[in-house]
Amino acid sequence: MAEDIQQIRAFLEGLSSRERRLLFVRGVLSGLAGLLLTGLLLSLLLSLGMARHWAVVWGVSLVLLSLAAAARPLIGWREAGDAARQARLVEHALPELRSRLLTAIDRRDSPHVSQALIARAVAKAGALIAPLQPNTIHPAQPVRRILAGVLLLGGLVTLLGTLLPIGPIDAVAVLLQGRASVAAERMLAGDVVAEDDALIGDIVLHYTFPDYTLLDPLLVPNSDGTIHAPPGTRVKITARTAESFEAAALQIGDGEPSEAGLAGGRDLDATLDIIGEGVWRFILVRGEEVHRSADFRIVVDEDAAPVVSIEQSQARQVPVNQPLGILWNAQDDFGLQRVVLEVEQDGEVREYELRRPLDGAATLDGGIRMTPKDVGLGSGSEATLRIVAYDNDWMAGGKRGESVEVEVAVLGPQAQGARLSNYIRELRDAMLPPLADFLVEAAPPSSSGAGMLRWAESARGRFDPIRELMKKQWGDDTPSSIDGKVVEDVMESAARLIRFTITTYDPSSGRKTTVRDDETFAELHAVQVASLEKAVYLLDSMIRQAGLAQLAQQAANLAQEAQELKEFADTDPEAGELLARLDQLQRLMSQLAQAASKLDEGRLQEFVNARLEESNSLMDEIRKAIAEGQMEEAQEMLERLAESLQQMSEGLGSQMSQQQQGDDDMAEAYKQLVEDLEQLEQEQQELAEQLAEAREQEDDQSAEQAEMWAQVLALAEAADDAARAAVSASGDGTGWRSSAVARMGRFSESTAGVLDAVRARDAEAAIERVDRAIRQGQIATAAVEHELSRSRPRGESTPDGVVVADEKTTDSIGLLLEILELLEQLQQGQQTESEQMQQLAQQMQQQQQELGERQEQLQQQVGQMEQAMPTSDGTASQSMQRAGEAMERADENLEEGRSMPGEGHQRDAAGRLQSARESLQQQMQEYQQMQQRTQQMQNGEGQSSDENRDGESYSTQEIQIPSPEEFQTPEEYRRALLEGMEADVPEEYEALKKRYYEELVRQ
Repeated sequence: MAEDIQQIRAFLEGLSSRERRLLFVRGVLSGLAGLLLTGLLLSLLLSLGMARHWAVVWGVSLVLLSLAAAARPLIGWREAGDAARQARLVEHALPELRSRLLTAIDRRDSPHVSQALIARAVAKAGALIAPLQPNTIHPAQPVRRILAGVLLLGGLVTLLGTLLPIGPIDAVAVLLQGRASVAAERMLAGDVVAEDDALIGDIVLHYTFPDYTLLDPLLVPNSDGTIHAPPGTRVKITARTAESFEAAALQIGDGEPSEAGLAGGRDLDATLDIIGEGVWRFILVRGEEVHRSADFRIVVDEDAAPVVSIEQSQARQVPVNQPLGILWNAQDDFGLQRVVLEVEQDGEVREYELRRPLDGAATLDGGIRMTPKDVGLGSGSEATLRIVAYDNDWMAGGKRGESVEVEVAVLGPQAQGARLSNYIRELRDAMLPPLADFLVEAAPPSSSGAGMLRWAESARGRFDPIRELMKKQWGDDTPSSIDGKVVEDVMESAARLIRFTITTYDPSSGRKTTVRDDETFAELHAVQVASLEKAVYLLDSMIRQAGLAQLAQQAANLAQEAQELKEFADTDPEAGELLARLDQLQRLMSQLAQAASKLDEGRLQEFVNARLEESNSLMDEIRKAIAEGQMEEAQEMLERLAESLQQMSEGLGSQMSQQQQGDDDMAEAYKQLVEDLEQLEQEQQELAEQLAEAREQEDDQSAEQAEMWAQVLALAEAADDAARAAVSASGDGTGWRSSAVARMGRFSESTAGVLDAVRARDAEAAIERVDRAIRQGQIATAAVEHELSRSRPRGESTPDGVVVADEKTTDSIGLLLEILELLEQLQQGQQTESEQMQQLAQQMQQQQQELGERQEQLQQQVGQMEQAMPTSDGTASQSMQRAGEAMERADENLEEGRSMPGEGHQRDAAGRLQSARESLQQQMQEYQQMQQRTQQMQNGEGQSSDENRDGESYSTQEIQIPSPEEFQTPEEYRRALLEGMEADVPEEYEALKKRYYEELVRQ
């Protein structure tokens, strides 16, 4: 048995030795394969242009992986020496052993097992393993496969080493390169002479501009190598050599070379920073040879000085307490640092900062809101103004750009008032000729289309004097005061009339005009006449009120002078002195007579002239008495003269007081009327809310429908606004085809119909009108697009409004499509109203009738208020009438038990009441502007604040909007605007102020 045991042990030891030999060979071959693969991959990566430092990272990583692959087979080295493990492998290969081999090595010395049985098992096991070969248990096939792989990799490495620009062996040299800088140093030291024969091509320049330029990175392919950039720009250069080299460097001018990347022996890359002009080149190394590329230029693009322009460059006269109003624009190639106003006066230059952007914007614009007082100029001062912009070129220290100079003369209060009075008078007179022309001509003025077009061209020229006067007074700006408003209304009505004429009566359109067209022309013609009449009336009222105030002031001065003359006569003066004082009084009376001659009111003029004639006769008698030495009689007549002039002054003062009292009474009535309108609007809205809440409680779906209706209404209003904006963009139709403007007009009419149907919450009618409006919109869009693309006669440019009209029609159609989708959902979800809702609607009818009665009363009061207010345009009365109609429709629907349309008409009525109230507020605001303008005409100084009936003071100066750069973040800017809403303003301005600031926040 001992011999058999020895045989088995020798066999198992042989298996362990074989397995360990195979593991060692596998480890060596795996490591070699890893190294070959590492060299192969590095060769490929470097040949494809990978940067050297990334190649180092990949090389180290692959070497570590190769070592790990070599060590992995050796993990089983210890287990290979375990005899039991080898026995299990043999048992697995020879199942007929039936664990005899394991028994022979594990239990041969066990006292609990029969030695005879052990001997038989050992003998049997020895007999079975005797013919077994070691390679059966540990075959060499895996090692042979790994060897084949290594040989294959070796052949592949050898092959690619001859094909790739950088072979596996060369890859190691590239990773360890340092020869470029050494060779370059030798060349500069004179040890090596570089040959200028290296050809490079495929130059690509990657520009990264400095932050101050605000320029995006730029890629220039197929460059000739010339670099154009401002100072501070970083340029990455990539290129390709005609021949293969071992290393590369970049040289700028005669400076020291810097490292350049070289991939695949031919692909170059380098980076340089632009400081000044010069040349750059590549230095290329192959062995001990040093080659140079051609020189390429570096051209520095200097940052030009900013360009500053202003819209009003002519000399101007500016009131001392009004903004300078100069509109300016500054532009720079790469960004602006700040914009200032320079005031040059008597050889001294003062600077006032206007803007300092946070982000170095390339374009800034604005207007100067500072008054002459704010920049140190007083009444009668003269100065030269210029706008100066500095760019943010940090290398040049910021260059300066100037606007043209503006000569400014500052007007004092009296000069300002006289200038304003003359302007208002000239504006009124400029309105009279076109008003007369419109009044005397027929409507329509011609029976032929060609004649109507000739009339339209003539009518357009009627307003040229008005345009010239406004440009002379205000430049390209339209003032926000009442005079600017009336001119704007006149021009808008003229644009509508002329636009309708050229679009309707154009013979080339092939359309026959109808009676309805003539009626529409007559209506627009009447609107034009009304706008001119209103403008003339308002301007004339301002002139008359200012004249009356000046007349009353002069009469008071005259009465005071007469009283002082009477008292002087009581001191027993010499006759010469008394006559001199009489001559002075005579001159004052002449001035008063001249002022009275400008009044259009006959009775007042007659009253003043009669008093002056009596006074002149009395003064002649006084002179006669003085000449005859009758001083007592002269004193008595002087007393009568003082009393007469005092009575005239009191009469004029009384008329001024009555007018002021009338204004106060109207202000009180207006305040109460606005409160009543707001109360009625609120109650109407609450009644509609009651119906909506009742439906929501009855059916959860009703709340969803109500929300959808609100969304539809908002979309309908936006679509209508966009369509009307498209029509307005066509102006008076100059440069447009008549058919395009007409189609936009029909589209606008259709969107207005959609809005009416939506307000009534009539889904079926609204869908029908939306379909019609979409068709009209598509036709209008096609016409506008044709205006954009059609060829025009030489010298005729595309009108400015075409692009805006195209955008607005497209926007409106998009909104209509959204409306249509929502309406279809509403129509599908529409349900028959329950009996309970019908009863509730009928119960509300009585409340609705009461609101309607109050509306009728308030409508009369609104009409009376508009008649008393010179600035009225009738829009408040129209809104009240439409509110009454909506209330009647709401009443009818509630009576029939239809809560949904009833609620829609109720909300429509509330909206109309709101429109009436806002129109009334707008008219009152214009009336107050008219009063303020009149006061400025009297003495050249408008009140800096108006006092309301409670004694509170409100600023009437233009609100100063801070520039965004005064805040650190956009959120702080919006917060400041919202805080501005808390400032007190007169009640009639409250709604306007709210909308104004909300619009700013949305922007």
